[in-house]
Amino acid sequence: MGIRVYSTDGGSSLANLIIKRTSSESNFKVWTQVHATKYESTTTLDYTWLDYTVKSGVFYKYAV
Repeated sequence: MGIRVYSTDGGSSLANLIIKRTSSESNFKVWTQVHATKYESTTTLDYTWLDYTVKSGVFYKYAV
């Protein structure tokens, strides 16, 4: 599963990115932080994160 955060705002970007996930196993009620990073760029915001911990047959929702 891949998550891409992209902004065409231009200029410099400084962001603390936190990615959370919930699943059908908890009936989408429990959110868990699965990734956090500090992103800094002098151009646009373009960050990709891959989730290798997904289970087959489970539905997921993500929030950034």
